[in-house]
Amino acid sequence: MTDVELPKKAMVYDVTKMRTILLMNLEFNINNKKLARDVMKQIEALNLVPREQYGSRKHLQAIYAALNKRLTMDFPLRQRRQAGALCSNDAKSCYGRIVHAFAILCMLKFGVQLPPLISMFQCLQQADHKIWTAYGDSTNTYGLSL
Repeated sequence: MTDVELPKKAMVYDVTKMRTILLMNLEFNINNKKLARDVMKQIEALNLVPREQYGSRKHLQAIYAALNKRLTMDFPLRQRRQAGALCSNDAKSCYGRIVHAFAILCMLKFGVQLPPLISMFQCLQQADHKIWTAYGDSTNTYGLSL
């Protein structure tokens, strides 16, 4: 695994304004993608996905989520002149903060077999990270070194 620093804005190379992405092995990514598809298929078959969840689902588009949000706020709140709030949590950039043990337990509950989970999470937990930047490669690594 390799971390790469990319500028968020063109020609701005301030480290605090850069985005770090993680480059993974191709086979690891393919296995994880298949696992994600299998999990989504299983939890949709069991009707465990909340109705308001539109991401990565067939026949649903972001525009429907926006329309539902607008209708939710317009009728009950605006027309009745009531105060209200709506919280939308987009966790798309928070994958590095997921508690692995909790994620494994959730996926086991959804019928995922243990071996692919061990493969995925063991790889993530034992990875040594190295930063590549325009100024060169880091000699130090971070992560769990075994």
